[in-house]
Amino acid sequence: MAAPTSKALTTRKQFDDAVERALGAASAYYDSAELRMTDFEYDTLIEQIEGAAAQHSDWDTRGVLDEVAAGASTGGEVTHPVPMLSLGKVKTLDDVREFVGRVGQLVAVEPKLDGLAVRAEYNKGLLVLIATRGDGTTGEDVTARASEIRGLPTKLKKQLTLEVRGEVYMTDTDFDAANDNRVHTGKSAFVNSRNAVAGSLRNSDRNYDTPMSFASYDASGPALEKTSSYTERMNLLNSWGIGAARALVVGVSDLAPTDDADEVVRRIETLGDRRAGLGFPIDGAVVKTDAIDGRDVIGTVSRTPKWAAAYKYAADTATTVLRDIEIAVGRTGRISLRAVLDPVFVGGTTVTYATLHNPAFVHDADFRIGDTVYVYRAGDVIPRVNAVDRSKRPKSAKVWEAPSTCPNCGGEWNKSSVLWRCSSPECSLTSWIDFALSRDVLDVEGASVSFSEAVVDAGLVNDLADLFTLTVDQVAALPAGDDREIGAKNATKIVSGIERAKGQPLARQITSWNIRMVGRTIGRRLAAHFGTLDALRSASETDLADVEGIGVEKARMIYAGLRDRSPMIDRLVALGIETGTAIETSPVAADLPLAGKKVVVTGAVPGLTRTEAQEAVERLGGQSSGSVSSATDLVVIGEGAGSKAEKATQLGIPTMTAEDFARLLAGATEGDG
Repeated sequence: MAAPTSKALTTRKQFDDAVERALGAASAYYDSAELRMTDFEYDTLIEQIEGAAAQHSDWDTRGVLDEVAAGASTGGEVTHPVPMLSLGKVKTLDDVREFVGRVGQLVAVEPKLDGLAVRAEYNKGLLVLIATRGDGTTGEDVTARASEIRGLPTKLKKQLTLEVRGEVYMTDTDFDAANDNRVHTGKSAFVNSRNAVAGSLRNSDRNYDTPMSFASYDASGPALEKTSSYTERMNLLNSWGIGAARALVVGVSDLAPTDDADEVVRRIETLGDRRAGLGFPIDGAVVKTDAIDGRDVIGTVSRTPKWAAAYKYAADTATTVLRDIEIAVGRTGRISLRAVLDPVFVGGTTVTYATLHNPAFVHDADFRIGDTVYVYRAGDVIPRVNAVDRSKRPKSAKVWEAPSTCPNCGGEWNKSSVLWRCSSPECSLTSWIDFALSRDVLDVEGASVSFSEAVVDAGLVNDLADLFTLTVDQVAALPAGDDREIGAKNATKIVSGIERAKGQPLARQITSWNIRMVGRTIGRRLAAHFGTLDALRSASETDLADVEGIGVEKARMIYAGLRDRSPMIDRLVALGIETGTAIETSPVAADLPLAGKKVVVTGAVPGLTRTEAQEAVERLGGQSSGSVSSATDLVVIGEGAGSKAEKATQLGIPTMTAEDFARLLAGATEGDG
């Protein structure tokens, strides 16, 4: 990591102003969901303060350099029995080598999660407290949000009394879900996942879900007294269902402790190289001694333990100038905004375009063309513009106004939520039809986007049901580009494919209807839960909310969507689409090969696409999942499998080859026949 380049603070006023800005930024960071400056800007500011304080010992740093949370947190009502400390930082890899040599012990390397530090207490296996770190001595009680935190179960299988310390964070997927849920209630989007966690844990009045995860980095209690090493303690926690930071990155953080400084550096570099694909935010690596007794010998200084240190990676947030805002309308008619930026290097790549959440977000945050804005890019996530620095606003900055009507068709906007949608069904019809015909939905061969455009432009298709009434003659006469027609041969192929699509499983039929919040995963879960189309259409909002991964807010939208699509669905049923099999007449669940098992498929399965493999898991009675955890029952490993296979081995989860899985599916299919 390149060290910040700092200008010296040469006067007392410059120094006091810098301390005040650092306190304000730290207070926002530790006690709110606000972002006042990037990590890089904050680190640069702290370096300036350190340099000046070294020259002027009588200048008051007000705790910025030597107190937990930079002396800015207000703490809370819960007193920590042992203070929760901050980690000291090492700025270069040579500093890492020096640290390893100085402690003279075996050390462990694990990811430094970009979340919120908390302390949790278990009493006889029951989770009785979750408190934030706060000012290190006291923190806030956030136990009420326990049900939203994976990796911190409310009840353990064993009656253990424990104290666990760690980080609450959001995966990239959960951050997107949390923001969707939040903006659906009319609130502005979160700035980044760390701020989302901070705001969500502290907000006791919110009416939307924000899924989060927990990973521990310390623990104590009677059941752990006989353990002599950190590694052993974390492995025990993980086996009890409590998340552990050292279990998150297979092949790096789970490796045996070492006292080889070059090996420690290699692990830090490897972790940094894999940062983009982890699926959760990290801002560095932590190096800590493994022997518990050895830590007492090494000791603690001020706010930081001397037996652990943090190395920070390049910042995933940067500032640049907003030059324009472009808009587009997606397949559901939803407006999307794209920021045009001066090129800026962030998160390992040069960014010139980034996502803006919605028109209300732009208005509420007061983004203007010409503003200096914060760009956030964590790993391989699409870059986002999250905030504006008004202190750098030029006089020439221009207010951006959203178009009064849809730019595609001139239709009126539906502004019932912050996620505006074009009220004209024709606006996004081409995208909808193209999506429905795609391989992972109805899988109609030969039906490209140009076909979708042609049937919509010709007025032959006004909704999905119209597709199934097309004739070969109608399709053959459609344009295929370059003054050509599709022709009889290709038309026959497409129409035959559409006819076959009637027999696609109910899950794919549901997905094809273009209902808000229903993609392939939710489509499969709805089909598996209700069994038949009739049962699904009869379901109440409460029934829908009971389906895994849906919840109250999504249930409301799905319920409304099913009713909006009701006339079309009636026509589809009359045309003979697959409507499912009643659960009570299906094979007894216990008789299915994967009954009740949570299954992850990684790598290629012979003869199946990724979507087909996930569907096969559910046909065999299992529940398809995208991530490996201690709750996973089976991992199917095919060619090209990566870290999921490694993690399955590390966690001792049973595995099956893709070939055996294909044979299992073939056998079950034959049995059904």
